[in-house]
Amino acid sequence: MSEIRKDYATPTWVVFSAARSQRPGAFRNTKDASPKADCPFCEGHEGMTPPEVLAYRDGGTADGPGWRIRCVPNKFPALERSGEVREHRDGLLVSMDGVGAHEVIVESPDHDGHLATLPDLQVETVLRAYAERHRALAADRRVRYIQIFKNHG
Repeated sequence: MSEIRKDYATPTWVVFSAARSQRPGAFRNTKDASPKADCPFCEGHEGMTPPEVLAYRDGGTADGPGWRIRCVPNKFPALERSGEVREHRDGLLVSMDGVGAHEVIVESPDHDGHLATLPDLQVETVLRAYAERHRALAADRRVRYIQIFKNHG
């Protein structure tokens, strides 16, 4: 289980998760990146990810091709969906169980592209997906903070 620790120097909370070190290529040089045949986010490779929690598609079936946007739980999450938020104290150390969600929103089947170059309608749909996932996560009483960020490359 991951852990959220109080950092008294800043004073903020910091997430620690051993599972994140298990990611394929977590410490690999970017020039050694996997070919598209191994990419779990490419259309047609839906079986390489956990079941989707949200998808916008014009046809097809859940967890299959035909999607325009797809959201799946991260296979190597910084936070876990199960459990309750419990605070732990050990002297000056204050921590909490790392309960929450860590999801990946694939903004387009051409996920190597940039949001800025997507058609306006696709950008609108991406923002709708962000809002829909935000609402769903905010409905969970254990979730106190939601951050949407984008990795690229």
